[in-house]
Order: sequence, then structure tokens, then C-alpha cells
Amino acid sequence: MPPNQLYQYSLIGALLRGICADGLPAQDLLPHGTHGLGTVSELDGEVIILDGTVYHFPSTGMCSVQSLNPSERMPFALMTDFQPTKTAPITTPLNATTLFDIVAPLLGRGQNHFLSVRVDAVFSVMTTRIIPKRTSPTAGETLADLAQRQAVTTITETKGTLFGFWSPPYVAGIGVPGFHLHYLSDDRRSGGHVLDFRAETGEVQAAVLRKVDIELPETEEFAELAVDVPEADAVERAKGLGQ
Repeated sequence: MPPNQLYQYSLIGALLRGICADGLPAQDLLPHGTHGLGTVSELDGEVIILDGTVYHFPSTGMCSVQSLNPSERMPFALMTDFQPTKTAPITTPLNATTLFDIVAPLLGRGQNHFLSVRVDAVFSVMTTRIIPKRTSPTAGETLADLAQRQAVTTITETKGTLFGFWSPPYVAGIGVPGFHLHYLSDDRRSGGHVLDFRAETGEVQAAVLRKVDIELPETEEFAELAVDVPEADAVERAKGLGQ
């Protein structure tokens, strides 16, 4: 895949509908890029891909990272061959707001494109969540439902890498508007979907993404269940916010 293009498998709206039992084999994801994020079947935890390696934080195991079986199914994923076009040192305290201030110039005034973002830093505060595995495919639980009982962890003085994407508001239902970020500590012991963070030292890298390739699942559940336009608060709950 050419650098700095976004590959997306499935839709956030599908996860909000509970379509998450099947998906793309993990081994089929890496040809689409070097960096990314996602989840595994039944929404069992969080996935981050850094430098071509897939890391999985399952919903059990005290947040310790595991390697992902190549045959494991992923019902949702975002990938890019990350080649940063902007690099900036962290000179003032960094959080989601100031991170956007750094990368926003890449977007232009319209802010209609996508961004990939990587932050390598020492984080004075890092708050992550890990979604619990769905109790059963027939339970009807959706991503927003599971977010209500997500495991939230806040750690301090952790060194690691935050990676993810910024998406424009018009993608609601297809993707997650704003930042969608995952974290992995250098010691490979902590991480997950990022809810909040603060860093004082480190480096920000980013690239604008002007081409998006969305692959829709060919699974039975995707064919049988209609994906609706989600309400804004449902998307916020999926992000782990607004609870």
C-alpha cells in the first residue's frame, strides 16, 4: 500500500450495531501498512500496530500485552504505511487539545482530510481503557454497551508510544470523529485505547491522509444486520467518553 493512505476495515457503526463476531484475519492486515489500531472478535480488548508488529491487550490478564494469533479475526481496523511529513519536539505540556494544535496546520483551513499521528514521549499521565469481551454473540451487546463496563487504568510517568488517527466530523458512523488513539508502553506492560494523556518531553510525528480505502466485511452478520446512522452520544460512548 502506498505511504500515508488510510485503510479501514468495516465501520464504527457496525460495532455500535454489535457486528463484531467475525472479521479480517490479522495476518491479512499487515500488507495494508506499518501502523494502526483495531480490536479483535467479540471486542476482546484493544490492538495497536507499531512498526509492523501487532500488539493485543486482551480484556483479561491485567492489561499485559500479548502477541496476536495470525488467524485471529478483527472486526474493525485502521492501518497506514506511516511516513511522517511533520515532526515536532514537545516543548510545552501535551494533551489532546495541544496535540491538535500541533498537527492542525497539516489540514488547512477546511480540516477535511485525515491525519495519522505518532507520539513518542514520557507521559506524566496516561489513562487508557480496555473493552471487555462480549459475553456471547447472541447477547446483543454493542460497543457502546461494553464501554459502560470498560476497564479504565491511569498510570503516571510512563514512557511509550501513542499512535492513531484524527478524522473529520463528517465520518461519524463510518469512523470516529476527532482523535482515535491507542497506547503501548516501552516495557510492553501497559496500554490500550487512550482516554486522556499528558506529556512534557518527547516528539510528535504526523502525516496528512488524502486517500481512504474502506473494505466492508463479507461476513454473514454484516449482511444480515442493518447499520444505522449513530447518534452523537453513542459515538462518544464508543470512544469511552460521555458516560
